[in-house]
Amino acid sequence: MSTESAPRYPIVNLLCRLQAHPELLSKLSFESLYLFVTHAAVLKNDILLSQRTTHNAPDCPPAFLPDSISTLLARTINVSLQDIRTCWTELKDMVWDDALVECLTASPEVMFARHGGYESGLTTLRFYPPSHFCIGKACSVSQAKTTLKTETFKQVSVFTRTGTVPGYDVSLTCRECRTVYHHNYYTHGGTRFYYSNTDIPKFLYIGEHQYAEAMLVVHWRHSFLKIQSSGSAIADTYNADGLMLTAADDNDDGDPLRSHQFSTRITSSQVWQSFWLLSLLSDIISTGAAALQVPDGGDQQERFTAAMEARNIRIQNDGLPDVLHRCNKCTRYYEREDGGIDKISCVVMDGITIGHPCCGVLNCHVPLANQRHRFCPNHANQNSICSVKDCSEPVVDGSLACCDPQHQEMERVSKERGQAFFQLQNRLKAARALKSSMTREEASEAALLDELETIIEEVTAAAPVQVLDEHQGTTQPPNPPKKSSKSTKTSKSTKSTKATKKKTSKKTTSEKPPTEGGRRMKAQFGRKRTHNEQVIVAPCGMIIARVTFFGAEGLNSVADFVHRVYDDNGAMPEVIFYDTNCKLTQVVKGDPLFIHTLLPVDVFHFNCKHSKSDTFCQENCNPAQFPELHKPEGGWFFNSSAAEQHNSWMGRYASICREMKPIHYNFFLDEMIIWRNRMTLMELKQSGAKPGTWKGFL
Repeated sequence: MSTESAPRYPIVNLLCRLQAHPELLSKLSFESLYLFVTHAAVLKNDILLSQRTTHNAPDCPPAFLPDSISTLLARTINVSLQDIRTCWTELKDMVWDDALVECLTASPEVMFARHGGYESGLTTLRFYPPSHFCIGKACSVSQAKTTLKTETFKQVSVFTRTGTVPGYDVSLTCRECRTVYHHNYYTHGGTRFYYSNTDIPKFLYIGEHQYAEAMLVVHWRHSFLKIQSSGSAIADTYNADGLMLTAADDNDDGDPLRSHQFSTRITSSQVWQSFWLLSLLSDIISTGAAALQVPDGGDQQERFTAAMEARNIRIQNDGLPDVLHRCNKCTRYYEREDGGIDKISCVVMDGITIGHPCCGVLNCHVPLANQRHRFCPNHANQNSICSVKDCSEPVVDGSLACCDPQHQEMERVSKERGQAFFQLQNRLKAARALKSSMTREEASEAALLDELETIIEEVTAAAPVQVLDEHQGTTQPPNPPKKSSKSTKTSKSTKSTKATKKKTSKKTTSEKPPTEGGRRMKAQFGRKRTHNEQVIVAPCGMIIARVTFFGAEGLNSVADFVHRVYDDNGAMPEVIFYDTNCKLTQVVKGDPLFIHTLLPVDVFHFNCKHSKSDTFCQENCNPAQFPELHKPEGGWFFNSSAAEQHNSWMGRYASICREMKPIHYNFFLDEMIIWRNRMTLMELKQSGAKPGTWKGFL
């Protein structure tokens, strides 16, 4: 054996060193020696820092260990302090040998990659089933306790927090019952049965040749929750980070990714698949439900849809997990005149527009067969009827309107308006890009931006037809064009733009809106969207309930929503803030559920949107009328703006989920609410608000 390849620390030499200490040799194990060397090496700089100034050779180990470090190592390795001192005397040169420590602490993944393990089908990320035995109760192989030997393995890309690495997926098949066992689940009869309902696997199988580290998916969930990242943004960021890591690594020797046959880039679809799976598994663990079962075949995009719908139905029937929340920030206890203790709990209700595509028939909840359709399968016959409101004539071939010239004109103007708006939007984006790179001398050109914004507004407002957009709540005439006040400077370019605007405005407004019987005609040529999300929020920030309103935020629908939330749990609050309580009060008059509930308008809307001349509102819904709500020294006991603050958070999801199917839309929003509530609950505990639940309390 050559000198270079000879081991620096033969076992024989180590034993000879320790033979001088027989009492120590009888106590130490292999793992104790390993832990001593590797743990002490981590503290190398701390050991040097505590030495006397006379120790001027940092490359040589000092003669003694500091007492604090000796004590820590003794506790960590579970030996006496004297044993640690003896180990240091005999093994300190090993602790100080960086090459040895690097070898001892090198990950198997790095070593396997360096020595061709991947090419041999051997890696640290080799995903086997959790057991080598069949678990079928009626299977003879299972009863005989025979190990499974029929294996199938394939290459996979593994997305981890430190980048994409290659791996192998190994499945085992029972020759008797034909059950196939995988890392996360087993398949039988066309169904996937996930193994556990108590633990999240460390790695999640998210595609035919893809795994994702569970903690990485948790990080993606936080990105959805805290910064409202989209699936595509998360995928792009992960892939960009991977490229940066690859570019920074100049040593490609032994890199197994070079021979990997599958893409190392993650897609937006795979991000969503991992999120759906993690959410379903987390839900099963938190509720104690049976282990997850999903179809094994079919479209990967729809594999979890049935399980997601089942959870949606459960939440719709039972409410969100925190529907019975209470704490000192949303519930107040006070002493009555008779000396008894009473309580007053409060919630705030409001609506926010996000919306997913839905059937064009008012209040129809049947999902669209295709996201681009205008009507659900039950109302597909409406496609052959004119899109102008109250017109029942058949459409002309290739058109969405009947043969009525006015209706045809409405469709033509609608198309032109959409085309003009699209073109102007592109010009506006270009102008914004130009403005961001302007020099000070070019600042006068910024007026172009203001002019284009005004043109877009005028094209929209002056259209000679009221065409409802995808949000069916836009049944009012469009707002008049706003006057720009951003810049009053003029130049040759701005004068030219103004002339163009004037010409465009004149051309657009020359046509009078079609009317019928003195009223403006309406049409819906595009898709409809659900009207709004109605939410109930506690003043502390906990979200109590959410529901989608398809048609409008009607008062009867609002009252029904409150009934669905509180009818069966006995937790009806004593105060419900709502921006139109002055009207809701009259709708629920005599309703037993609302008899003991105050219905004030929240402070913000009462000051801004409710007329002082409205006597009923002032006398019945003015929050100042209720002494239970305001403190004697001034101010309010409850945060009546909680719903508005919630809306500023939830509204950021509009661009992410506006094209989702209803099942995914509801599942996603509920999941975000659940995790936001969990974070809010932690903050309430830390602030001393003493959060709890009304269950078993009322």
